[in-house]
Amino acid sequence: MKLKLPVIFIIPLLFGCQQTKETDPALLVQASTEAHGGIDKWKTINSVSYEKRVVMYHPDGCVESDVIQKIKYSFKPKFSGEMRWKKDQLNYHITFDGDENQLFVDGVKSQNTTLIDKYSSEFMASYYVFAQPFKLLEDKANRTYEGKTLIENGLSADVIKVIYPTQNNEHSDEWWFYFDTNTHRLSANMVHHKKGYSYIINTKYQSVKSLLFNAERKSFNVDSLRNIQYLRADYFLSGFKIN
Repeated sequence: MKLKLPVIFIIPLLFGCQQTKETDPALLVQASTEAHGGIDKWKTINSVSYEKRVVMYHPDGCVESDVIQKIKYSFKPKFSGEMRWKKDQLNYHITFDGDENQLFVDGVKSQNTTLIDKYSSEFMASYYVFAQPFKLLEDKANRTYEGKTLIENGLSADVIKVIYPTQNNEHSDEWWFYFDTNTHRLSANMVHHKKGYSYIINTKYQSVKSLLFNAERKSFNVDSLRNIQYLRADYFLSGFKIN
């Protein structure tokens, strides 16, 4: 049986009037970064590491996989990072030195370009999601305000649609970000990718050195109207270390 989210109410912008503090995408994103600790605080980070447990589900609710990833990002002198995990009795290690990615399987450097591309994309996607809403201030993308909507538990949220240049392959072309109207926290996001639509809800946060990060998230396969088809994944983040 398919589940449906509460009926969506979009409040249109009256008469196409000029943007205000409440409807300017840049100001809304800036307000969200302040709610998550502030962009100045974010820029002081040299590195961050954490563990992420990823539980994937089949449409019938059975567990497809249950993997723990150990992730680290370094920001200075330039962005780099690594991700380690174990799957099917094999130890994987993907690294990015700021210029290129390398993949090691059980300590042996892989030449499999398909796997390298796959796990490199997963690593960059994990960073893209982790770094929100701060990364929205840095990215060169087309941001538009789409009004207010009701999401889970009747929560009112401001909706910003983000479209990236087609040549940017770090993430999919279309994203929707849902910001709590009252607290300005990033509550959820939806992405349109090759396989369809995914809707991800932030269900728990964790404050680390005055910065607010996602601690638990749920990802659903949905249609274009956010009607839930099934739970695709649970994400649990822990063990944050910031330098």
